[in-house]
Amino acid sequence: MRLFIAFELPEQLKSEAVRILDVCHKTCSTGVKWTTCNNLHFTLQFIGETSKNQTSSISEELQDIFTGLPSFSIFNPRIEVFPPLRKGSRPRLVWARFDYESPKLEESIEKIRSMLANFTLNKDDRPFKMHLTFGRIKTVLPDEKIRAIQELNIKESNYRITNATLYESKLYAQGPQYLKINSYSLTKR
Repeated sequence: MRLFIAFELPEQLKSEAVRILDVCHKTCSTGVKWTTCNNLHFTLQFIGETSKNQTSSISEELQDIFTGLPSFSIFNPRIEVFPPLRKGSRPRLVWARFDYESPKLEESIEKIRSMLANFTLNKDDRPFKMHLTFGRIKTVLPDEKIRAIQELNIKESNYRITNATLYESKLYAQGPQYLKINSYSLTKR
């Protein structure tokens, strides 16, 4: 099973993300593999291939980790491309970045990474960036289309992250399908 851990989008943000995706489709209908609305999430940790036994153990340990993580706010949304649009660079991703305020989140990420290392699974040591992937750029796009996408605004609001999910990712020619294995409620603040 190919697994990853993600935070669920608050309903208000999901509506806003769907609106942004619709505008992105209209701005650039070819050359980008846009994320389907059902697949929108904030990836916390990619795990990779695991056995059924490992999946069960990981799910149980995540329950303990997320029980100790209070819900938190995300703010300052901005749409970016990565790598940034510069002379000689070719952006590959369109995403929305968010800031967050949660001292316990970094601690929880370390617990997750340590737990995965105990299973000798993928340990991603890159700094966590709260982001929502809107699309993967497959061809070179004109700079004006990229700038038009970057100028889109996500409505600022008090978005709260309250749930995390362990997903199985199944890859198909038409795109990935994400199946929920288990959901976890963060502690209410």
